[in-house]
Order: sequence, then structure tokens, then C-alpha cells
Amino acid sequence: MPKWSTTLLSLIVMGTLAALAVPVRAQDTVTFSSVDVSILPEYDRPSVLVIYDFIAPQTATFPFDVSIRIPENADLLAVAYLDNGNFLNTPYDATQVANGWRSVRFTIENPAGYRIEYYDDYKKNGTTRTYHYEWAGDAEVLSFQLTFLQPRGAKNTVTDPDLGSGIMNAEGLTEYGTQFTNLAGGQTISLDIQYEKTNDDLTVTGSPVQPTTPLTTESGGLNLNNILPWILGGVGALLIVGGIVYFRMSGQQTADPSRKRHAPVQADESGEGSIYCHECGTRAQPSDRFCRACGTRLRT
Repeated sequence: MPKWSTTLLSLIVMGTLAALAVPVRAQDTVTFSSVDVSILPEYDRPSVLVIYDFIAPQTATFPFDVSIRIPENADLLAVAYLDNGNFLNTPYDATQVANGWRSVRFTIENPAGYRIEYYDDYKKNGTTRTYHYEWAGDAEVLSFQLTFLQPRGAKNTVTDPDLGSGIMNAEGLTEYGTQFTNLAGGQTISLDIQYEKTNDDLTVTGSPVQPTTPLTTESGGLNLNNILPWILGGVGALLIVGGIVYFRMSGQQTADPSRKRHAPVQADESGEGSIYCHECGTRAQPSDRFCRACGTRLRT
């Protein structure tokens, strides 16, 4: 084989390998504009509600797949995307478990916003509660916000790292928070929380946080949108049948008086020389020239 042919073949092979390598590197590096993590112990369950809110950069190439790790034994509540101000369920896979983590895999379709919600266990020792949170570093994050909501009735809260004294929100609850910027892929963030609470009351009572409503055809509930056309069709059919019956009965009631009104009346055998209307049979007076009932000229 000529030397130039060998060189050309090598360039073709190297170019092909480089082209195949580009999408692999692009998929391995996931970047989010922001990730907001909310940690809510004893909020509406005797456990810890953790909420992730993800926003992808506008410059990202959509769609792309992402895998976010949560604790292996966590109760995954929902994976959802934001649509016109509402969160709707999005397909995901959470079957892969390794090293104490459960991988939640889903597809980012647009930069509108995505969410993961799950419940995790905390430790309780008398009146002392403790919880350990960790971000596994599954993506590059330009802005990472970490917020802890102190449960109603809790006191003597201590956090590591120290999140300060916290601020009071509109609901009268104390929020603690901190922010990190430019997190690299693989960079972890952890937070240890300890507080005291003398009862098991939840922060929210009577109006618990509702899971994001699934928007799938697999739901076991009754879908009104599916049965509404049948309901309307049935009502329309009943109205048509009722109208037909009504008009038929009205026609019968109108015809009966006509037949009675024109029924011949037998002459009274004892009334010799009496005059009767030949149309309706009504008895006339000797001086009558027209029937007093129907107005027909009498045959005298």
C-alpha cells in the first residue's frame, strides 16, 4: 500500500473517533444555571421533605439526559417539569442503586425548570433531632442555593456549616440558607442539622403538601375528560326521546276532545218533534235556526 494511502486511512480513522467522542463528552458534562435545595424536616410527615429545583442554561442543547442521586432508602415522591406555573410529572427511571445512592434518571427538554421531591428519614433521640444532607455532585452548577426550614416549635438549632441565626419568613417560621457558586462536577456539598423539639407536631397540619399530579394515561382514577362526551351524548339522547314522547302525547290529548265534540247524540225518544243539530247532535229550541253549540244552520 502506498505511503500516502496509509496516511489518508489513518486520518479518516482518527477523524471518525474524534467525531464519536464529541457527543460522549457533551453528555458526560451536565451544567445547571441554578439548583435550589429546600430541606423541610417534620413538614407534613414525620420525616424530612427534600425538594430540588433545577434550571438549565438557555444555551444548553436540548434535550439532554441527567442523573441525580438521592439516598437509597428515600421515598421518591415526584419528578416533574414546570409548565405554565404548574408542575407536571415527567417520565423517569430510579431503578439503579449503588453505594447507598439511588440514581434518578430523566430528560431535560427545556430550560423552564425541573423538580425532584423525596422524603428522607431523620434521627430522633429524645427531644433531639438530627439530619445529614449531601449533594452528590452530579452536575456543574453555576448557582447552588441551600435552604433549611426550621420546624414549627423547634429550638436550639445548630447547623454545620454554620448558617447563622436565620430569618423569619411570612409564615412565622425561621429559614436558614447559604449559597455556593460555580460548583464543579463531582464537588459535593453537605449539611448537618440538629435541633430540639418536645412534641411530634408537624409544621403543616390539615393542608399537607400534595404530590405533583401525574399527567399520564396510566392513572387508576376516573378521568372526567374521557367520560364527559359520553355523558353529554346520553343527556342529548334523553332530551330527544323525551321530546318525541311529549309531542305524541300532546297530539293524542288534542284529538280526543275533537272526537267527543263531534260524536253524534241520540235523540231523546220521549221528545217528539225535538230538533237536533245534524253536526254535533246538540238539542235545539223550537225557535232556533242555528246550533247553539257549533253554529251550524239547522235543518228544520
